[in-house]
Amino acid sequence: MKRLSTIVLLALASTLVFVAAAAAQDLPWFMITVRPELGAGVGNIDLTWNSGGRFGHHEEKPGVGGASWVGMAIEPFFMPTSGRGFIISPLLSFGRGSGSFSNVGTNVDGQAMTFSQWLMAVGLGYQWYFGATKATNLYLMGHLGGGQVTFAVDDRGWQTSNPMAMGYLDVTIGSMHRWDNGFLLGGAMIFSGENFKSYNIPTGAGNFWNVDASGNIQTWRVGVMLGYALH
Repeated sequence: MKRLSTIVLLALASTLVFVAAAAAQDLPWFMITVRPELGAGVGNIDLTWNSGGRFGHHEEKPGVGGASWVGMAIEPFFMPTSGRGFIISPLLSFGRGSGSFSNVGTNVDGQAMTFSQWLMAVGLGYQWYFGATKATNLYLMGHLGGGQVTFAVDDRGWQTSNPMAMGYLDVTIGSMHRWDNGFLLGGAMIFSGENFKSYNIPTGAGNFWNVDASGNIQTWRVGVMLGYALH
């Protein structure tokens, strides 16, 4: 009797393992997504002029106000575990923002400005599946990486800085629905922080950008996700 019970328990356990493995096989191990983004942000930038001429040695710390954002992100998702919950993803993002310096000072007096950037980051996260076929997910991720940012300012004509090194960190919340043919449609909301610095190298010649610069920008963005899943 004891041997029969053991056999039954082993059979049930094997069946559960088989069902779990089959269910995992129905979930994708890889997804590729493209995400157009719109958003807004604020920040500040420390400017230290260390040359002669119009500015001389002078420091200002203007805010960046009313910044809008348009961009594009390309992100593959890899799900390496059997349950397909854990996510690792490389992220490539690029875009452009515009706004104005928010304070009035000696050299910075509310000029219109733009910034453009690209970045590469690695994301880690987890997803939860919903529905009878587990075709809809909800995921939470964080990304860490870096890239370059370039500023331009309307100061007696538009002047553009050299690219500055940038660090990047975000928290992303998103959801996607998967059709039987593998097509994905969803959306995401991204809360990000970016730090940049010219590392004691002037960010560009000319009147405005012959300057050491550092600062940060915080943005929130929303994007529509289009993609394809592989089982």
